[in-house]
Amino acid sequence: MEASERLIRSTIFAGMLTVHRALDYETRGVGDMSLADYLILSRATLTPAGAPMRHMSGEFDLPVDVVAAKCSQFERSGLAVRTRDRSDRRAFSLSPTDRGIERYDLIAGSLHLRLRALWSTLPESTFEGIIHTLANLAAVPDSLASAAEEHRFYRTVCAVHLFASSCFHAAMSLDLTVAEVAILLLLDDANDQQADFAEIPSNLGVSQTIALPTLELLEKHDLVAHEDASPESRSLLLILTSRGMPLCAELKARLAEALLERGIHLDEESAAALTSICSLLRRGTRHFS
Repeated sequence: MEASERLIRSTIFAGMLTVHRALDYETRGVGDMSLADYLILSRATLTPAGAPMRHMSGEFDLPVDVVAAKCSQFERSGLAVRTRDRSDRRAFSLSPTDRGIERYDLIAGSLHLRLRALWSTLPESTFEGIIHTLANLAAVPDSLASAAEEHRFYRTVCAVHLFASSCFHAAMSLDLTVAEVAILLLLDDANDQQADFAEIPSNLGVSQTIALPTLELLEKHDLVAHEDASPESRSLLLILTSRGMPLCAELKARLAEALLERGIHLDEESAAALTSICSLLRRGTRHFS
């Protein structure tokens, strides 16, 4: 197994997805848009001359036609305007209107509060360290790589979005849901590749109504098995099967590849920091609601 694949841990996988769900939930509630929409609006707001639309597909891991549709919707909603490039009539840039800037400010403030709430028990200095780590995960254009607070927060949210996109891509490439992947990785990381079923929902930050049917499906496909933990206990012990083990290795390889394709490179230092960050998140936040 490659070094980058060995750094893929269930704690990081589940933790980063929890952060992404929290931010996407907040963005939809406050600004009536998805997290990807907010990133496009942010890119336009933080680029004084207008953000080149032709770069957005790669920057946000979105299909070109989806970016075009989102930018058109921003224009129809009065949040942004598209301007044709004078040197290339096929190219457009996106700039926010005054209303778009107000919406950006509203969502950005709400997302910062939401992130702080995810690690609410930690001191401010530790939270600042978390933001610093997340902001440095993903590659961004040089114009947004400054130490300015707005740029740093943009990079933080962008890294969370790209990490989650990598997780979704890796799961779909093997015809799995992200919940199935999270459980498989949890068992693969556990001692003897076994875990108590009662601990899985809290460890992954998902409800039991998600965990139970997901486990049943994994058992149906012979990726996970269960047995009674002990004669005295009513709890179940989940076990990664011989068929599930090689699948986990393939999962880690595909996730490592997907992260690299999106400009996120995990090394020993960043993986250790992320594991710590996501472990602290899990203790304080079981679910993202």
